[in-house]
This record gives sequence, C-alpha cells and structure tokens, in this order.
Amino acid sequence: MRTPKQLKLTQDMEDARRKLAGLMAEAKKEKVFIVDRAPELPQALLDACRLVRNRHDMIDLLPKNGVIAEIGTDRGAFAREMLAKCTPQTLHIFELDISRIHAPNIDTESRAGQVEIHEGDSFENMSAMPDGTFDWIYIDGDHSYEGVLRDITASLPKLKEGGLLVFNDYATWSPMSMSRCGVAKAVNEFCIKNNWEFVYLAFQSMMYNDVTVRKVG
Repeated sequence: MRTPKQLKLTQDMEDARRKLAGLMAEAKKEKVFIVDRAPELPQALLDACRLVRNRHDMIDLLPKNGVIAEIGTDRGAFAREMLAKCTPQTLHIFELDISRIHAPNIDTESRAGQVEIHEGDSFENMSAMPDGTFDWIYIDGDHSYEGVLRDITASLPKLKEGGLLVFNDYATWSPMSMSRCGVAKAVNEFCIKNNWEFVYLAFQSMMYNDVTVRKVG
C-alpha cells in the first residue's frame, strides 16, 4: 500500500510527464527536435552482430591481457569488473573528476602500476596518448552527440589494428533523467561513414544498451 506522499509523488510525476509530452509535440510541429534520432544502419553492418544478455557478459567476450581504456568511470565499479574479467596489462582510466572514484575499486591495481588514471578532459588526455596503444576502448563519458563524437575522434588513432570501440548507453533518450542521449546517433553515423560493423549488442533492462564495433575487414 502506497503512502499519501508516495501517491502524490506518483501523480506529480505523471502530470509532469504529460506536460513534457505536450511540449515535445509542440516542439515537433515547430521542427525543434529534442531527440537525437539515429540513422538506420545498413544490414551489412549488423550481420556479424551477436546479441548478449548484458554488458557484464559482453566483456567476457572482449580481448584479454591487452591494453584497454575506460572513458568515464564514475565510481569505478565497471573498471573493477574489467580488471577482474579481462586481466589487462594496463587499464587507462580517463575521468573528469577522480574524486568520485571509490578507491577500493582500483587502489591495489593502481599501486601495482596496472591502472593509470588521467584526470581532466577526455579528448585532450586521450589525444595525448601514443597512436596504436589500445586493444579496445570503453566510451562512457559525455553522452551528448557532440561529446561522443569528440571521444570517437580522439580514440580512433589510439586503437591498434583491428581494435574495438565499445559504447555505453547506446540510446537516443534517457528515461531516468528524461533527457536526450546522443550516443546512438553518433555511433550509427560513425559506423555508416567509416564502414564499422556491430560485433556485440548487450541488452540492459531499461534499454541503456551497450555496443561493440570494429572496422570491417
């Protein structure tokens, strides 16, 4: 049984949702689009794609014992999992504010030199890395369309031949924050323009899916 306060919050949220839906409909009429629509991918870029249950299962399938990167780690929980499952030679973490990282997630590996942390703007820090460094890069930073494109641009020359790009929150809209998400549009445009194919699509219960892509051939 819900409390009166819970009932009121539920109704207030529903009222706000209806108002937002009305504003979005009005914006559409005025050709103001709040969703970064992703272009449709050609089937050829999807033929090699394997569906997996979630991103945790997906990283079981990614290359082991390599040099990898995570752009945007927040508390470092997924970095902890990548260290455990992928046993990288080195994990480079690019984070705007490292004070947010929960130290026990990476402290042991940091002291051993297995983890290197780069604080500040991910575009600038990734651009400063030597070309051909990484086996794969996990991109979970700025989710705006422009932000994702910046991270792709910085990351591309830093991959080894045949390297992978992995994207968190492959979506056009965030239902939790009720805000636009530019990841899917940026990824699809990049793949179409540069002939990169989907390797894995990892589901998430609220459709904040992950994708792994690689250059065809």
